[in-house]
Amino acid sequence: MPSMTLAQYDPLAAVRINSFFAEHEPSVLALLPKIRVVSGGRLVTWLGQGGLTLGFQVQVRDHYSEPPFTSFDRAILLAHECVHVAQYARYGMVGFFARLLWQMLTRISYERTPIEREAEELGYEFEWRMHSVYYNRGSAET
Repeated sequence: MPSMTLAQYDPLAAVRINSFFAEHEPSVLALLPKIRVVSGGRLVTWLGQGGLTLGFQVQVRDHYSEPPFTSFDRAILLAHECVHVAQYARYGMVGFFARLLWQMLTRISYERTPIEREAEELGYEFEWRMHSVYYNRGSAET
């Protein structure tokens, strides 16, 4: 499982992500060159998630590289995971997991934690912007 940059994993998704974060969250934009993507990581596969972030490494399930998934789908997943990379950078590895554990203990589920909600909100904003571009300008989606 070699790791690769966002641009190596999916060049079109990388352009979309760079463009979005340049406008909406420059602190994330500065971290993008450090991110490494691993397709088919054991942990993400075992957990059954689409993506999983550990520091600057983003693991994605193998099936995201195959049809019916498109570059558009991968960009949405990766934008969400890039927010988690920024959270790791902000809090450090120990701080991130300490916050996440405390939040999970006090809020019942992972989905309700502020860490996940921040990534979801920016991910939804990214997806909305990408859909707006797609429907307003047309697309040569691959």
